Amino acid sequence: MLGAGAMGMLFSRVLLDNNCQVTWLVRHMLETHRWASLRSPVLVESEHMLAPLRPVLLSDQKNTGEIPYLLVTTKAFDVKRGIARIAHRTTPNTQILLMTNGLGVREEIESLLPSATIYNGTTTAGAYRATPQRTVLTGRGDTRIGHADGSSSAPDWFADFASELINPVWSDNIQRDLLMKLAINCAINPLTAVLGCNNGKLENPKNYPRFCAVCEEISTVLAASGYTDIASSVFERALAVVRSTANNRSSMLQDVRAGKKTEIDYITGYLLAMAERQQVPAPHNTRLFKEINARATPH
Repeated sequence: MLGAGAMGMLFSRVLLDNNCQVTWLVRHMLETHRWASLRSPVLVESEHMLAPLRPVLLSDQKNTGEIPYLLVTTKAFDVKRGIARIAHRTTPNTQILLMTNGLGVREEIESLLPSATIYNGTTTAGAYRATPQRTVLTGRGDTRIGHADGSSSAPDWFADFASELINPVWSDNIQRDLLMKLAINCAINPLTAVLGCNNGKLENPKNYPRFCAVCEEISTVLAASGYTDIASSVFERALAVVRSTANNRSSMLQDVRAGKKTEIDYITGYLLAMAERQQVPAPHNTRLFKEINARATPH
């Protein structure tokens, strides 16, 4: 597993519950020692789990053990660099599941590992790391996993994700699922990060017109790109999320406030690339993209 944050811990919990062996790939020797010495239970929701931790130093070129399955839950901008460090351990049969935000990561990995089989996934389950030893589940959700070719049959390993915590469903149109999530993220995350507000504040009279304009622009780009079914429901779906998560702070807002690098290149940046290909103006989203990048921390 590449990525031992909140979602990485949640998916580790699911895999371990299903008797899978999980190896966490970490970046620094300090992390290796920390994970190796961790003995206290990992808390997910109200249930305890003692994980059989086997941390491996990600940059260790001497480790040549083959990686048959790789689950990626790290930040989108870290994926290519992380996988490049373990490319020597992959084979033509390696299968990779990307559970990352935004779009564009798969194409980066395909250029790096052209023979690997790459799957994508998206989940509405939520979790956060309260402490290194404690991961709190903020909400159970649905998890959709699929292959870009639209395959209707799930691979054998899909059964290893069976869990009420994430409710996995095999998707024969994962690209559509990812685009829908991208559209909602584009509508909410950058705007809340720029305005410095919780999701629900987008309905405030001073913010609502800009929110509507951003949504309308996203719909125009998607429609021009041939995704008319998604385009027609962007505003309604985004507004529903705003209302159901009114008190939440978007991940991008949290990153901006913490002075961290954001995933804007894989969210709004991907949308703007679509707009450019279709020669569709997108001034509102372009402005958000520039505003977020102006606050970006070098990485």
